[in-house]
Amino acid sequence: MVVAFPVYAAALLLGATLVTVPSSSAVIIASLRLDPGRYGSVFMAQLVGALVCGVGLAALGRRVSLHATLLLAIACLAGAQALLAISQFVAPATGYLMLMAVMLLVGGGIGIGGGPLNAYPALLFPRFPGSAVTAVHVVAGVGMMMSPLYHALTASLGHWVGGLLGLAAFGGMILIAAASAQLPLAAPDDTADHQGTGSPARDVATWLLVATAVIYSIAEGIFTNWTILYLRGKAMDGATASLALTAFLGGITAGRLLASFLAISVRPLVFLYTLPILIAFAFLALPDVNSAGGAILAFGFAGLACSAYFPMLITHAASAYPAAMGWIATLMISAQMVGIGIGTFVVGGLVGLVPFERLYQTSIALPIATLVLLALASRVREAKRQIAMPA
Repeated sequence: MVVAFPVYAAALLLGATLVTVPSSSAVIIASLRLDPGRYGSVFMAQLVGALVCGVGLAALGRRVSLHATLLLAIACLAGAQALLAISQFVAPATGYLMLMAVMLLVGGGIGIGGGPLNAYPALLFPRFPGSAVTAVHVVAGVGMMMSPLYHALTASLGHWVGGLLGLAAFGGMILIAAASAQLPLAAPDDTADHQGTGSPARDVATWLLVATAVIYSIAEGIFTNWTILYLRGKAMDGATASLALTAFLGGITAGRLLASFLAISVRPLVFLYTLPILIAFAFLALPDVNSAGGAILAFGFAGLACSAYFPMLITHAASAYPAAMGWIATLMISAQMVGIGIGTFVVGGLVGLVPFERLYQTSIALPIATLVLLALASRVREAKRQIAMPA
């Protein structure tokens, strides 16, 4: 369906933009003369952007249309690529401030775009809403997977800045297509006020699942944003480090694609209780990586372990309130940005003080914490159902 193109193309741009800075970390750190602590700090700007925009839009609810939020999200993501390119032509101190602005735009684009990118697929394909929503995450995963290879290629050819401008131009084309598309309107229930009694905003289980999203995303941020620096520190070349990050993001994409088929007969809770165990094993395996092949396999396994967790968490969170999918998705994606920002900022402060190997080993507490929070949320929902049942 042609009308769906701008939605899925925006998901591709979102995925590519989300990992542009991590996948180009070596180039950015060198050009702007950043130490690991300052590099890690820029992800707090992404956190602020996601929180302000995501929570702000969730509070505004129906006063802002899905179409308007989609256009604004695309503009933020395309603008981030253009601003990052410009930052390479100014003094390092100014470039650092511009990099912070880039991350604000990235966070804003994600916080704003989470609602429409999860709500529109269900509206465009009402007969297969679950598969349509999962497909958006798969497309975003393709963007995440291809971004490290794309930036590594453009950097090797001496055209890294040109590659950024190419992505900005791609975003501009998507913006024009989205502005002219006749996208469906949200159903009345989907734009209803979710602040009243009996709404997800008043449900303790919803906030336990939001906390779960934060904890999980800390783990994902540790995997994603420090891959290249970790492997370069182990004397592996830039190409190997980029391939390892691509393997991680490829594992996420492949896992989500597989999950889109398994989800027909497997409940989201099965994924949510199984994948954290695999994430814990991935954290334990990474400290023993000493070869290029081992790094690619280990990070690929980590990506597969993370793969379907977040989309299944959104699906599970919205299962009790299907009409509030857009609101819940915006909230959960804001939580994801909080987790990624915290994970990156904290690790940035510890680099040089604690070996990466020790950080990976202690990080197994994160997937364990998600299991505890998920169990608590399930008990709260079950207790609520029991109370609601007629005597």
